[in-house]
Amino acid sequence: ASNELLNAILAKSAPPKPIATPAPTPIPTPTPPDFSFYQKRADSNLLKGELSLALADYDKAVEMRDNEPSIYFGRARVYQNMKSYDRSVADFDKVIELNPKESAAFFNRGVSYENLGKKDLAVADFRTSVELDPKNELAQSNLKRLLDEIAKEEAEKAAAARAAARPAIFDAGTISASNAEKMVTPIYSPMALKSNIEGRVSVEVEIDETGKVVNVEAVTGHQLLRSSAEDAARKSRFKPFLWEGTPIRAKGVIVYNFSRQPGIKE
Repeated sequence: ASNELLNAILAKSAPPKPIATPAPTPIPTPTPPDFSFYQKRADSNLLKGELSLALADYDKAVEMRDNEPSIYFGRARVYQNMKSYDRSVADFDKVIELNPKESAAFFNRGVSYENLGKKDLAVADFRTSVELDPKNELAQSNLKRLLDEIAKEEAEKAAAARAAARPAIFDAGTISASNAEKMVTPIYSPMALKSNIEGRVSVEVEIDETGKVVNVEAVTGHQLLRSSAEDAARKSRFKPFLWEGTPIRAKGVIVYNFSRQPGIKE
């Protein structure tokens, strides 16, 4: 046999060479995310306005570390943006519990209190924020604005209460010459003189805000004396009556005393 045939026969009869199998490379187990991972991602989503995503991550971060004030602060800001002010107050409470010197927590809780209509609590928080950080200009301006608003509201309430208590017509009681700018004396009618009629006549008067008599009516006294008394009252003029410094319509009674001796007296 030729050498080629012999070599072919030997190759077929030789055992197969072993194939080397590479050993598998171990894959390391990834480290699970810690609370800071969720907090950072929540902070990022808050800045982007992704509030639901931010809230979910802050919740996870709180589960992993419940004594970190910055997590509660971030979640409180999410609640503020969601207008869930009660929940934001609860988280700011936790921040202040963990860090009583955190000026920003007092300021932001004050913002939530104001949105809840609790202005007194908001004022207290803004004031504390300024005390903790005198350079906090935003807290200073909010405190001043809110104090001004409260003062204005109280002044308006007081004015409304005064207006509600203000009578339509002030009852001045008996009106004398001391109330008058001009007190006219009634003329004794000839018929009353001839009939020897004397006595007192009471005239009810209504006086406008300028002091002018606008209505008169004699309610007691002799009939022959009443007309003269009404005419005198109608021609008289009075100082404006005041209600808390403001002129007011008034009513009262003028009493005239008709006497032949020594003359008519009021």
